Amino acid sequence: MNYLITGLDENGRSCVVRTIDASAGAGCTLFRAHETPLSIPPIDAAIRRDLQLAPGAIRWVMLSFEPGQRFELHASETVDLDIVLAGTIDLVLETGIHALQPGDGAVIAGVSHGWHVGPQGCTMSAVVLGAVSE
Repeated sequence: MNYLITGLDENGRSCVVRTIDASAGAGCTLFRAHETPLSIPPIDAAIRRDLQLAPGAIRWVMLSFEPGQRFELHASETVDLDIVLAGTIDLVLETGIHALQPGDGAVIAGVSHGWHVGPQGCTMSAVVLGAVSE
């Protein structure tokens, strides 16, 4: 079980800034917020998706994707806490593609990202936190 923490590299491109191996078991902190609303980097208007979630608001969703679906690069004023429950999916960042399988997850903090769904489809659980872009 790997959890990817996203951010920006020195050139302002979305990337994985930290990987957490949670296969050892309980007691692993994957995400912590000391105050809300959370701050995220500015978002390019050309790729911005409005999820209609106010700063500080929280939404928990279950997502089911069909095999082979693709979602091109986009960003939203949110911090997304995603966990793959079944199937596979590739997290596409500006600096590379990261394969996720059941038990893997990602923290996507308002950065540009996309998804490529695997051949069996994918079911994910996501907690979405409304944020404010700087």
